[in-house]
Amino acid sequence: MDFARFKTILTAFADNPAELNISKGQVLVQLRDDLISARVHQKSGTMWISEDGDGEIEQPAEQWLINRIARLPQLADRILTYIPDEASFVAPSGVLLDQLESTPTEELVQVDNALSAIQGVLDRRPAGTSSVLYLTSDAGEGKTTVINHLARIQAQSFKNKTSDWLLLPVPLGGRPFLRLDDVIIASLVNRLRFPLLYFEAFLELVKLGVLVPALDGFEEMFIESATGEAISNLGSLVETLQSQGSALIAARKAYFEYRSFQTQARLFDALGAGNVSFSKLELRRWDKTNFLAYCDARKVSDGLSIYQDVAAKLGSEHPLLTRAVLASRLLDIATEQGGRASLLSKIGGAPDDYFAQFVGAIIEREANTKWISKTTDKVGEARTPLLTVEEHHELLSMIALEMWENKVDALKTDTLDVIAEIFCDRAKKPPPVARQVQERVKQHALMIEAEAGKNFYRFDHEEFRNYFLGEAIGRALVGGNALELRRALRIGALPSATIDTCSHWILKVNTDWQASVRTIQEVASSDGPTSFTRENCGGIFVRIANNKVPSEQVSLRHFSFPPDSLEQRALQKIDFSECYFQPTTLANTHLSNCRFTKCEFERLDLSATLRIDSCSLVEATVRAVTPIDSDLAIFDPKRVEALISSVGFQFQQQASLTDPSSAVDFDEDVEVCLRAFRAFLRATEINEDSLKAKVGRKANDFTSRIVPILLKRGILTTVTYRGSGGQRRFKLSVQMSAVQQAEASYPDSFEKFLDALAPK
Repeated sequence: MDFARFKTILTAFADNPAELNISKGQVLVQLRDDLISARVHQKSGTMWISEDGDGEIEQPAEQWLINRIARLPQLADRILTYIPDEASFVAPSGVLLDQLESTPTEELVQVDNALSAIQGVLDRRPAGTSSVLYLTSDAGEGKTTVINHLARIQAQSFKNKTSDWLLLPVPLGGRPFLRLDDVIIASLVNRLRFPLLYFEAFLELVKLGVLVPALDGFEEMFIESATGEAISNLGSLVETLQSQGSALIAARKAYFEYRSFQTQARLFDALGAGNVSFSKLELRRWDKTNFLAYCDARKVSDGLSIYQDVAAKLGSEHPLLTRAVLASRLLDIATEQGGRASLLSKIGGAPDDYFAQFVGAIIEREANTKWISKTTDKVGEARTPLLTVEEHHELLSMIALEMWENKVDALKTDTLDVIAEIFCDRAKKPPPVARQVQERVKQHALMIEAEAGKNFYRFDHEEFRNYFLGEAIGRALVGGNALELRRALRIGALPSATIDTCSHWILKVNTDWQASVRTIQEVASSDGPTSFTRENCGGIFVRIANNKVPSEQVSLRHFSFPPDSLEQRALQKIDFSECYFQPTTLANTHLSNCRFTKCEFERLDLSATLRIDSCSLVEATVRAVTPIDSDLAIFDPKRVEALISSVGFQFQQQASLTDPSSAVDFDEDVEVCLRAFRAFLRATEINEDSLKAKVGRKANDFTSRIVPILLKRGILTTVTYRGSGGQRRFKLSVQMSAVQQAEASYPDSFEKFLDALAPK
């Protein structure tokens, strides 16, 4: 560490940087109530610190900054104290897509222990590169648990001096519009009681590689409809690291999994000039071994028989056995007398609605065995349940809706008391019962304390919150409460699980599903085209209408549909008019007797499993199509129409564009370039061999003929090669958004593509 770097880091920690005094080998700095005086000197090319009052005790400057100034040993203690230990933790397996330098192709590597794989990637810390590891999985499969468990392991290893870095969990709650500096410091101060770091000091520790932030809950940043604000936050963070440090991002998807350059470009263009390398670890669902190991950890003696009973009734791949959050609840119920048989009987009768049945079993157990009235009118009279099962559902729905409308995932005790009071007033409960409901709601089986001693409560898992939010919206829709419905649908894009629950609930309680569609249409028409209301209404509609055959043609107007809304849908007799469809795949989609009039599609990804029967597009706009078994979108209107017609759609335009002889084919050189440019989404600087591996069979022609052209036009630039050998190393010098725009201009020649990408 040189003197300038030492001074920069120390300045980031100082209360008043202007008063930091470093001169003539002396350091004087005020850190809160501590005035630190020390001597600085060089020895064997290394800076050493001797703090006044320590006699002749010396230590390297970097260690002094980490231990004395940053007090990371104390942070390690706080992590072990305030992040609860998961005694029954079971390490999941996973699939690793390593950094591009290690795996130039898209080859996935099976890993038996996800924790060890994460440690291995984060331990590398290559010089001159920021490393970002995505930890992905579906909801409820253990991302948060893995992060917290690894944070505790690293904290203990740091204290034992067997590791030199800490993992800092930063829960984001899945909300996209956050200032990362605020939420990171809030995690340190509020969650870990560690008020010793400013954000600038936190960044310096990340650059040093001794602190790795684990940002948990960035799901919305990867949705194709996202505004990009969360992506900009992450991009700004990585850019600030200046090609140093590492970060762990937990989300449902990694941004480079999308086919569209448009979405990926938001993050790439925000990274600036830094060198960043990306990798991804996807957690696998549990198998029999994981489930039985979890049973052993919980000391459940009949785990094998529980597994066999559930597998025989529901199959070994059922979420109750493969998803950690559900397996935990399954054991809660299955270990009680008669609980297993009752649960399997209910779920077996409605396999498509297993989650609702599972939640129902938890609530029934809560209502009939725990929420029992403490007051009786006569001595010896049997105690009765405080609330019915249906009333439990309604109360929890009110809590979930309050969280959604206030954009929080936890509520204060006072707020819960008010919700319970309003509920009891609506249900006309007597005061003794109301007081008990207020007391018990904080002890509900599906509610937990958000932070010890903070008097905030949340659902035990986001899946339960999303489920009851869906019930709340379904109740408002069926009940015709337009005001409450509009207020809820305007907040933001509803989670997919919430929309699923809402549609299931509507179909369960309302036999006339088309009446619900008319209500949805009324609500959608009440808001503007850019509102979340239309998008949420579109998501609810496609789930309600899926596999339903209406008695007559159903008309929809001015709807917006979320990403992948048509995937695995069977829709019949639907007239869509002036609707907007965000990018969607058509895998396992069946459309019959549907008409799309003046509708706009951002992108359609065709699939061999698509079935189209008597469907027409009337004056509709399809901006891009991804052909079957391709990862490159087609934008030329003539080719788009030809591709759409080839799968069964009938075009009814004012003047048909379909003319096979005039359709524009991408020049092969353009396709090779686009394939090469996609590699820069996994690493901002790429060695020549890695780029050739990404291009494939055209690699030699690409490097010998096309690369010189790209270098001459300033589209690629060479950077200093890191490593042995003499190969070249490249960086993309144009913004990824420019690549997307050049691709969308459907050039019919390589020269036109270059002009669109970087005009002469």
